[in-house]
Amino acid sequence: MIATLTDRYVAAALRHVSCRARPQLERELRAVITSEIDERIALGESTCEAEYSTLGDLGDPRLLATHYADRATVLISPETYPDYARALRWAVAVCPPVAYTVAALDRRGRGASASAALVEPLRLALTMAAYLAVAVTAWFVLVDRVRADRPDGGWTPDALLPASARTDHRQLIFLP
Repeated sequence: MIATLTDRYVAAALRHVSCRARPQLERELRAVITSEIDERIALGESTCEAEYSTLGDLGDPRLLATHYADRATVLISPETYPDYARALRWAVAVCPPVAYTVAALDRRGRGASASAALVEPLRLALTMAAYLAVAVTAWFVLVDRVRADRPDGGWTPDALLPASARTDHRQLIFLP
């Protein structure tokens, strides 16, 4: 079964809402898309052009779905989350242990007992881990918001097609 761009668009939007909201969103979205396509066809556009233009005007289905979602949107988008998790793991796994080691060696070098040199730097390491978690999270939230604030978000209906079906501008140049 070959899905139309409209089917792919609706499916992409439905993935981002709760199960309860899906039937209503699907009906409303299909009605809006169908009426807009019919208006464009009446104005002389072909069916394919009308569908493509309509979906392009609606924009990214993920963003459209957030308006219909009955739950809060995410702090960090699913596209950015893997990078965020990797950066957070790296920052917390490297910086606090290094700071702990330096502080422990410093305290021991200044004549503190072995137990004091091992226990006192724990507060520094834990505080650093907390600050790093907040800083990395704030940075990725900022990056997500700046990316989402772009007017078109870089989204086109071509994003709904499998990668093998997309036409690359380099392919157009070398057509026979």
